[in-house]
Amino acid sequence: MNVSSSSVKIGYYSDNVEQLIKDTDTIIEGVATNIKNSITLEGVRFVETKVLVIDVLKGGLEKDKEIWLLQTKVKMDPIIGKNDRVLLFLEK
Repeated sequence: MNVSSSSVKIGYYSDNVEQLIKDTDTIIEGVATNIKNSITLEGVRFVETKVLVIDVLKGGLEKDKEIWLLQTKVKMDPIIGKNDRVLLFLEK
């Protein structure tokens, strides 16, 4: 399996799904396969999660690839757990 990386846009907000889909480069369905320990950078805690791409709904990723998801550890953005299925809206 290939591993690819990307970055996320901070501060994006959309109040409707149609606009979110239009603004998103890649939309995937995936499953969390590996959770790394949390790390702290400049006082902010992050968790790295490896996600296996199950289906590509939009964009150029391929099925069966793995990507790393980096999440800030805050209440409003719950950390996904191992084996959780997710729908991710990603930006290049």
